[in-house]
Amino acid sequence: MAPSAVLHAAGTLVGRRTLVIDNSPTANQIGRYLHELGVESVIHPCGADALDQVLALRPDLIILDIQLPDISGWEVLARLKAEPRTCKVPVLIVSVEDDRPRAATLGADGYLLKPLMRQGLQDAVYMLASGAIGSADRAEQAGALQFGHPSSLILLAEDNEHNTAALSSYLQATGYRVQVVRSGTEALAHAHDDPPALIVMDIQMPGMDGLEAIRRMRIDGALSAIPIIALTALAMTGDRARCLAAGASDYFSKPVSLKGLVSAIETHLHNSHMLSETANE
Repeated sequence: MAPSAVLHAAGTLVGRRTLVIDNSPTANQIGRYLHELGVESVIHPCGADALDQVLALRPDLIILDIQLPDISGWEVLARLKAEPRTCKVPVLIVSVEDDRPRAATLGADGYLLKPLMRQGLQDAVYMLASGAIGSADRAEQAGALQFGHPSSLILLAEDNEHNTAALSSYLQATGYRVQVVRSGTEALAHAHDDPPALIVMDIQMPGMDGLEAIRRMRIDGALSAIPIIALTALAMTGDRARCLAAGASDYFSKPVSLKGLVSAIETHLHNSHMLSETANE
């Protein structure tokens, strides 16, 4: 995957400091991803004394897991946001639990699901920790990215009723609007009538299949920049290469990890937004 527009500006993060409150193996992974941005990270494995750690370290960003060994990350978040000396420090939740409404209610500034994607984490860190982004814009962008893109339309091209129900229900619960079509021909028509922010495209569909639909979209000026995530029913050798060669932005084999799919959607939507912003500068 090509580096995002955000990472081209990663130098603005050199010297920033992040407190990672997480006792899982993911903490070291986060530390490596932050190091690539020039961000200093301190890993703290417990929640009970997290407030004291924040006061001592004075970080630019806090990355907080929910499942801690002593007290819940929700309690840590509530304490941080209730304390005047720490309430303005951005908090990015990283968790296997998907409870974004609760996080937003308690004052979290961003939310990512585990397993983490490098680019998704680094983009979120840039938005939340960079002094180049004003606090109001930062909050607006982080909220749109991490709490579900409530205004984003996903076009789901899938002819299997069970898969359609499962995928559309989960995406809607996450905060997206979903338009369902059942063939490549319908996908092309609906994409023109109501351009989506992203397309989830099954490859095995009647009539025009997903690969042909993707090829046609990539040579269509009105649709060529829309991120497309391809889905295949069986993982076969060469599937990923064929999908990417046709123009897909990403690839998943079924059964699809719903959390993994949403994480990929968030990343591609954010990258698309950043590239658009860069093009308009």
